[in-house]
Amino acid sequence: MKLGKQKYVVAAIAALFSLVLASCSSSSNTSDSSATEDTTAAKAVDLTWWWWGTGDVPKMNTWVEWVAKAYEDSHPGVKINFEERTDTDITTAFEAAAAAKKGPDIAPAWASAPVLTQVWANNIEPLDDLVGADEMGNWLNVAENAYEGKTWAAPIYIVGLPIAFNKSLFAKAGIDATKPPATWKEFLGLCTSLNKAGITPIVGGNRAGFEGSWWFAHLGKQYMDSPADLQKAALSGDFKRIGQWSDRFNEMFDSKCFNKDVNSLELQEKYDVFNKGGAAMVLAIDGAAIGASEAIGAENFGTMVLPAFGDGKMAEYYTATQSISHFITSWSPNKEVAADFIKFWHTTESLNKWVELTGVMPADSRFDQSTVTDPVKQQLFALNAKPSVWLSNFEPGPVFEQADLAGGQLISTRKGVGKDNTALWVKASKGWVEQKPEEVANFKKWAGVK
Repeated sequence: MKLGKQKYVVAAIAALFSLVLASCSSSSNTSDSSATEDTTAAKAVDLTWWWWGTGDVPKMNTWVEWVAKAYEDSHPGVKINFEERTDTDITTAFEAAAAAKKGPDIAPAWASAPVLTQVWANNIEPLDDLVGADEMGNWLNVAENAYEGKTWAAPIYIVGLPIAFNKSLFAKAGIDATKPPATWKEFLGLCTSLNKAGITPIVGGNRAGFEGSWWFAHLGKQYMDSPADLQKAALSGDFKRIGQWSDRFNEMFDSKCFNKDVNSLELQEKYDVFNKGGAAMVLAIDGAAIGASEAIGAENFGTMVLPAFGDGKMAEYYTATQSISHFITSWSPNKEVAADFIKFWHTTESLNKWVELTGVMPADSRFDQSTVTDPVKQQLFALNAKPSVWLSNFEPGPVFEQADLAGGQLISTRKGVGKDNTALWVKASKGWVEQKPEEVANFKKWAGVK
């Protein structure tokens, strides 16, 4: 999300001020992990943990409070000071901390490119020397944060991005909810049928551009064989093939698929509309999907994915990711304790508590999915088990802001069509290549491009 220059300065100052503050909260119980309990108990440690996740998992704060208290209870002398970061300060606050080489021991960044950008700036300690391969081998999607043979950040959860729909509104429009669309034309046909019945087909919130980015995640992969296609396009500026996604996005607006105020709503506000029966479909992150099922009733809740219609090998892939990753800062004086705390997140007790409190799939293969009996969660977990990709993980930061976010807005505001969107991607990628040669060199290594 973009901020004006003045807001960046204010956020940075606030972040520096916050380095001397700590917030902490609590709840119960202990965990089954005691791998380094003896060593951590022998010394007093104040561990500062910056976290992000409410945007993905609305109830994540309840687990954060629980896991901090549970670790403190089993590790006398260790104090976990946790502070939530937001969409607007997740980057600026960390940049301020990195400049001062002071602040969090553990910090968040979105997976892949955002994490690796901090790796290239020497702000992250690799996990490999702190956490054993046997342990990390159980963590899901760690490849998203792998670079030059090392793993740089840890996952907590896996979130997918299904198209959630209201079965009762489908029924009112004469749509058979048991037969998902098999072609792109059939998907657009849903919008036609719902509009005829006086029902808003899809509620979106693209005020900040994330709605468009999420639809790019679903539509763009239709025209890619692997994530490397996007990485190479960002380096070369050739978006001819991938750019076809924006033609499909434009067709959605031509078919009046979205709410009229799509450009006025924030991403989170659209869920309120869907939950009150104001639209038949919503592109929803897992946590929001669970909340939607509770609001409209599980019997009225369904999920679908787009049919495969593009020429890419990833056309049938699902859209899922570990989303946010957490890493140990290179300046932390408490690296071993920080690593032990991260391992604690992945203990059986913590994994079970995570699901109990949030309902979202944990990023660990040791979690017994047979214990999940809720039919909605079963749907979501099954989708997350499919081959998947989250495209924005593989974009340079400036391209994400100047093309991914802004490009979707260009179409949703009807100020441009597919070719204009593609031109924006070309411009953003070329500007990045020209202005950040060192970052580009590292990006090439990551992408395997000489």
